[in-house]
Amino acid sequence: MIDFASLKTISTDDSKRLETSFFRPPKKEKPHSEKKKKLIIISSAAIAVILVIIFLVNFKVLILPEHKKSYKAQTIQLLDKKNLSSLEFSEPRLFATITGGIIYFDVPFNTKTGFTVNLAKKIDLSNAQLVVLLKAPHNEITVDAILRDVNFFSNSRKPLRAVASNAREKETYVELGFDVQEDASPNLNLVHINQLRFYFSQKEVSSMPVIVKNIIVKKLR
Repeated sequence: MIDFASLKTISTDDSKRLETSFFRPPKKEKPHSEKKKKLIIISSAAIAVILVIIFLVNFKVLILPEHKKSYKAQTIQLLDKKNLSSLEFSEPRLFATITGGIIYFDVPFNTKTGFTVNLAKKIDLSNAQLVVLLKAPHNEITVDAILRDVNFFSNSRKPLRAVASNAREKETYVELGFDVQEDASPNLNLVHINQLRFYFSQKEVSSMPVIVKNIIVKKLR
């Protein structure tokens, strides 16, 4: 049998020890942990700013408004994947890139530069207008177009020429039209064109950015 008389009662000190041992209130967050959180946030923000600066220094961000004009069925869009075989930039070349079908490059002062469009299959440019859709330039720029057929004949001695004036305040895009002439070259076969070269030149600034959004062939009849 248990002798209950011999059992000791729990004193006030014992109850306090139990309370502190098993029923401790949750620890309050120390002030230095709040400082640590703020330091992490500030450090993360600083790293993000540095990364953005590095990105802007090494890359150019293009924000282009949409060109809402739709083209009819009888037009051919040469920068479309099914029509374009390859695209090569000309020398001398400053910054130049093609992204998502949009061509971006810089034109130096008083020097011709541009790009060559190699087509996946020959196209018929007889009785047609060639249109270069470009973002309206800030200054006047001259564009020469040279056509080459499957037999390597071209109009290099008599290129098609168009001039884009300063249209910054009038419109976002300029449709630069080249009327393909039957007498562009005596040997050039306009029915079997498989390459187009475009040369841009300007005499206004040390370097002018040019953005070409599309190249279109419009059949006149």
